Amino acid sequence: MLTIDLHLECPYEFALELARAPHPGAPPLRCELVTANVVELASEAFTCAVLAGTLPPDPSALRVRVTPVWREEPLVAEIEVELSAELAERTVADVRRFSQGRWLRIAEQAVLELRAAGTLAADESVYPLLYAERRREPAALPVPMLVVPEITAQPLDELGAGELEPGAFTPDRPVLASARMVEEILALTEASGLAETGGAALGKLIRLPRPLPGTTTPVVTVLTACLGDERHAGAPSRFSFSPEALFAADQVAELRGLGERVLTVFHSHGWGTGCSECNQREQCALPQCTLVSLDDYRVLETLFPSKATLMPIAGRKLGASGRRPVLEIHAWRGGAVRPIQWRTFRD
Repeated sequence: MLTIDLHLECPYEFALELARAPHPGAPPLRCELVTANVVELASEAFTCAVLAGTLPPDPSALRVRVTPVWREEPLVAEIEVELSAELAERTVADVRRFSQGRWLRIAEQAVLELRAAGTLAADESVYPLLYAERRREPAALPVPMLVVPEITAQPLDELGAGELEPGAFTPDRPVLASARMVEEILALTEASGLAETGGAALGKLIRLPRPLPGTTTPVVTVLTACLGDERHAGAPSRFSFSPEALFAADQVAELRGLGERVLTVFHSHGWGTGCSECNQREQCALPQCTLVSLDDYRVLETLFPSKATLMPIAGRKLGASGRRPVLEIHAWRGGAVRPIQWRTFRD
């Protein structure tokens, strides 16, 4: 992967405050400077712009400006990240806004600690407030490393992708998944029951001659196969990935000779094999596959820090039809990992 340095401008200092009221003035439970977490959004902004086709993956120079969007100064509603890439004969720009970021995951972890310490009751509300204050003097900023995902110009059929099955894409983040792979993940989820399961997901980022119908970018992420391994360890509400097993999966990908690699990992959030009514029962204790936990974020940030990384999660989805698990594929969107629309292909 190619790494890119950038020229970063952020004239504000940002602070996170946890309070018992959703407005300034309430006594804070905890305060923490989070400027580094805010400027880290530049990495996601750049990667998503490259995948969306609005910025080139290899600009000769990249300037990034990070500023607050006020709810009521000094309280921040969103973060705006403006990117400007210098090309040979012109400049191209991309502007993105973020309502979330690592600071909210810091807040979530802090709330758990406050409840465990007894500072907060189990049913007591707490509100994360993000503040910004303009610096009086310039300061050194932690510059995030931009990692450009490897994108290969290649037709779909060379990856064994046949007819696309019905469905819709998230237009600027198209993802295709092997129907066989999806079925294997769902069957593994059912067989594992309440215990979480998972493994490696192979695939590739490719650039098509033209965007697929219903999309706005020629860059497509293709998930081709899944590989389980007994070295991964699952239990109810817990799953641990084995680095040795992931390395072995990468070797399998190389042997397949399709240019794939371990793009990410998949896992389940459990399934009630006894009733198979998880999608219909609102009171079901299992977490939905639409939810991304703090542990899920730790896996991404430790094993797959690129903001091009997807996270497939299988399990219950309240309101979904049928009596089988559902697979949601999540991608980095607006500072958080969120479900996207994707399609399957026959292979």
